[in-house]
Amino acid sequence: MAFSQWRSSWLSREGVAAVATFAPAIAFGLVWSGLVAAPSFVAALGIITALMSAITVFCTAKIYSTLKTIRAWSDRLTVPVYLAFSLATGAALLMAVATVFGRFQVFQAFLTAGTLFAAAAVKQLYWHRIDSAPKTHTIEAATGLGGIGSVSQWEMPHTSENYIMKEMGYAVARKHCLKLRAAVLVLLTIAVLATLMTALAPLLALLVAVLALAATFIERWLFFAEARHVAMLYYGVKTA
Repeated sequence: MAFSQWRSSWLSREGVAAVATFAPAIAFGLVWSGLVAAPSFVAALGIITALMSAITVFCTAKIYSTLKTIRAWSDRLTVPVYLAFSLATGAALLMAVATVFGRFQVFQAFLTAGTLFAAAAVKQLYWHRIDSAPKTHTIEAATGLGGIGSVSQWEMPHTSENYIMKEMGYAVARKHCLKLRAAVLVLLTIAVLATLMTALAPLLALLVAVLALAATFIERWLFFAEARHVAMLYYGVKTA
């Protein structure tokens, strides 16, 4: 199967999984909230919804992890990072919603704290991997002129920025990346600590949800901002 077809297959799988998840999710919400009196189905619908959501996230992550042209995404930890953050934010939101409906339980706090910690650990490991991974894509290999020695660009292909340069070659200063990475870890750490205190003050669950979502927003922005497409080798970048 060609690479484009392989990636397209994950796109289609993601769409099917996402649409299929709506039915059990809506049913679970109706039963869990008490709008539909069928308490015996709560557990089964919750498990089905969780599994379908995980499958959808998995398919989304595979869309990016199969892109060999972007070294930061083509990493074996891309999928675990997606799953870890989906579990962490899902657990945080579940705890917040449960608190609003007066259904807070201590196990929700332990689940949320554990998944938030796991998300932070996996993401830290991912950052270490992409920072230490060798940049094997070079302009010599891209042009096929490596056999004659070092290759340098004579002039830019375009006189102004185009879509590829803006979307596939976004540049962010290393110092800003480090600050934003630290912000993600700090937010997740505070969220974990706040989660451990929800047994005494359940309303902290709302703060935990906000912190988890804020950390995930920054993490997702970095995921795309730090990625560099090999096409940028034709726009002055030496390695990718």
